[in-house]
Amino acid sequence: MGNKKKECGDARDEEIMALRQANLDLQQELAEQRRADARLTRELAQAQLTLRVIPSAALSLDLKGKITSWNNKAERVTGYRREEVLDHSCEIFALGPCAQECADFVDDQGQPLIGRVCQIKTRDGKVRSVAKNTDLLKDLDGTVTGAVVTFKDITEQLEVELQLRTERDKFRGIFSALDQGMHILNRDYVIEYQNEILRRIFGDKIGEKCYEVYKQRDRPCEVCRMHAAIERNEIQRTEEIMSDRRHYEQSYVPFADVDGQTKALILLRDVTEEKMYRAETMRAG
Repeated sequence: MGNKKKECGDARDEEIMALRQANLDLQQELAEQRRADARLTRELAQAQLTLRVIPSAALSLDLKGKITSWNNKAERVTGYRREEVLDHSCEIFALGPCAQECADFVDDQGQPLIGRVCQIKTRDGKVRSVAKNTDLLKDLDGTVTGAVVTFKDITEQLEVELQLRTERDKFRGIFSALDQGMHILNRDYVIEYQNEILRRIFGDKIGEKCYEVYKQRDRPCEVCRMHAAIERNEIQRTEEIMSDRRHYEQSYVPFADVDGQTKALILLRDVTEEKMYRAETMRAG
């Protein structure tokens, strides 16, 4: 009888110890969960703060393509306040393919889109061009939860680039009509443009080094008028014999190209006959 009581007591003690251990394990698990929740809350707050203050306009989308966040820069670029766009699709401000592209990106879960140019319509009805980046949002397990989109207004930049390209086209048209050779060199001696006259004489050499084409050298000239023009920001003039064995008067004119780089435009006038005529005149005299 005593043994049975002892066995029962031992069983109860083991049960109590097991319950205590289970309780401790549960408390530890709950503490870890609270710490994880607190860490997640901090990270979420930091992410939301970052989203608000980054210099680019930014928004996030859920799996249904609905806007879930909208930062201050997005408000300034589009004119739409956060409360006006939340839980709406990008169609509220994006035009044409740009709007559908955001929804399709979430559905397809494709590769990031970088520098995609598209158009938006601001709250006051103006159409603006933006450069857009898009990537997927994932949770800690790697599950896709939506997408993040950043965009930058590049309307003025595109307008300036168009004006510069138009002016450059006019500029090239004018010099193509002149009875002079003309080409453009960058700082690396690379021929970026030739007019028809130079292409007819030397062939299409765009992308090649000037000293190889015009002087048949394997290194730059000791005195480079192109670099002198760029570094001094002033026109350089010289007269040289080119690889076709003819004499050319050359004018090197520095200018800022549409890519922001300073380059040189070179005009070449064939003066071979003039020199021969002057020499003959001097001999006759």
